[in-house]
Amino acid sequence: AASQGDLVSMNNLARCYTQGWGTVANPTKAAEWFKRAALEGEPFAQNNYASCLYSGRGVPQDHALAVTWFLKSDAQGNMIAPVGLGICYETGNGVVADASKAFANYKSSAERGYLPGLIQLGRCYANGIGVAKDVLKAIDCYKAAFRRGEYSANASLAYHYRYGIGVAKDEIEAYAYLSLASDRFPEARTELDRLGAALGSEQRAVGQRRAKEMHAEVEASKESKPLEYR
Repeated sequence: AASQGDLVSMNNLARCYTQGWGTVANPTKAAEWFKRAALEGEPFAQNNYASCLYSGRGVPQDHALAVTWFLKSDAQGNMIAPVGLGICYETGNGVVADASKAFANYKSSAERGYLPGLIQLGRCYANGIGVAKDVLKAIDCYKAAFRRGEYSANASLAYHYRYGIGVAKDEIEAYAYLSLASDRFPEARTELDRLGAALGSEQRAVGQRRAKEMHAEVEASKESKPLEYR
């Protein structure tokens, strides 16, 4: 289908070359197929090609051109593209650094329903990036993502619970959040080991039971159906 010009198939083929799904990973071919679909206006391919340009994956690195393609994708309403733009504005790669624009882009992505965008928005509130620092709003963002099954901010949530920052101190809750994320996120694994060493065996057992309860709650009451990202 990709060779016949189907844009979604072209983007998916590029992803296969990126990840090595069913073929040998080939960043150059991935970038070529992303670019072909992007030039035809496929918004996810535009974002993916921008990511290739930003990182220099399969093509020469070009931050300014990456911004151009992130903007094209963003203009079509792609929920992922504003995160790329936010990173560019936060780091000053390809554009003049502007924390307020970084925040605005992360917020746009979050409002469109992209969970990593919501995590980035929380990080901005937690650290005062482009907006007044607001720990409570940061925690709200992290928890909203968690309720949708996104565990990448669990280490941040655990930090707040372990030290009682913005919430009542609760090391068991912190342990539970870290337990749920430890298999996928090295930072959570490291922090889980550290916290576990400070807790007794009974406390760890309570934390593990709490983690199972939390996971069951998430699965039973996710705020929306899982989103598909291309």
